Amino acid sequence: MAQNDGPQRPDDRSTTSYEMGVELSVWPALKVRRAEQLAAELGAAVNLWWQAANVRTEFSEGGDANTAYLLLRVDEAPAVLQWSLLFGDFVHNLRAALDALTWELATYDGRQPEYPTRVAFPICTEPDDWKERRWDKWLASVPADALERIKDAQPYQRVHDEPHVALALISKLDNLDKHRSSVRVRLHTNGTPSVLAKFKDESRGGTFQPAYISDAPLRDGVPIVRLESDRPIASLEATGALPLAARVDIDERSYDLSDLLDGLVTQVQNTMATIMLDRPDDSTGRHVGDAST
Repeated sequence: MAQNDGPQRPDDRSTTSYEMGVELSVWPALKVRRAEQLAAELGAAVNLWWQAANVRTEFSEGGDANTAYLLLRVDEAPAVLQWSLLFGDFVHNLRAALDALTWELATYDGRQPEYPTRVAFPICTEPDDWKERRWDKWLASVPADALERIKDAQPYQRVHDEPHVALALISKLDNLDKHRSSVRVRLHTNGTPSVLAKFKDESRGGTFQPAYISDAPLRDGVPIVRLESDRPIASLEATGALPLAARVDIDERSYDLSDLLDGLVTQVQNTMATIMLDRPDDSTGRHVGDAST
C-alpha cells in the first residue's frame, strides 16, 4: 500500500505555455497584474481626493487696485505622499516582472546560472552599456535567441525615442525611488483657467491681461492667476473646470500620471511578449505620456 504523505501542496511553479513549447512560471505575469492593480488604486485615490477636496478659486486683491489674484482653495490637501508610495510600488512591480522573466529564462529546462545574484533584466540606454556591464556573462544561461531579443528591446536600440523609452523610465524611476528619495506624484495646473473680470468703473474702456503665474505643485491658498489692468478691478473668477492634473516630474520633464501608468504597463507587456515570440502590434518602443519641458 502506498504511503500517504499527507495533503499535496500546490506547485509554486504554476506554469503558462508560450510558443515553442516553453513553459515558465506565471510569476512575471502576476507582477504585471499587481502593477495594474496598483495603477487602478492610485487612479481611484486621486479621483477620491478630487471629489472630497471641493476645489475652487478665490478672488484676492493685489498690492494695488489694478492688480488681482485668483487663489486655489481646497478643503483637503492632495495626498501626494500616499500617491507617491503607490506609484513607487507600481514601478517596482513592473521592474520585478522583467527580472522574473529573465530569471525564468536563465533557469529554463534545468539550466543553472553561474552568477545567480547577477541575473536581472538589463536596461541599457547607451550602446556600450551592454558590454561594459558584462550582460553576456551574467546571462550566459539564457537561451541565445531569447537573449538576442532582450538585446533588441534595449532603449539604446530605439534611437528615435531616446530618452523617453518606457524601459529607460522604469529603470530611472525604480532607482530614484530605491536609492535617493520617493518619486513624487504632484498636482499641477495644466494651463491657464478661463477668467471673468469685473471692474469698478465699467463705463470706462481699458485693457487687462491675465497671466498664469504658478508652475509649482499646488496647495491651498497658492495663487494661480494674476490679472493686471489699467483700471481698478472689482472681482475675478474662474469660469469652467480648473485645469488641474496629477503629474510625475522626472528630471526636467513632467508626465501626465494617467498616461504614464498606461504607457509603462503597455511597454512592459509588449517587451515580455516580444521576448517570448508572441510579438505585439507595437514592439518598436514608444513615447510615454505627454512629456513637457
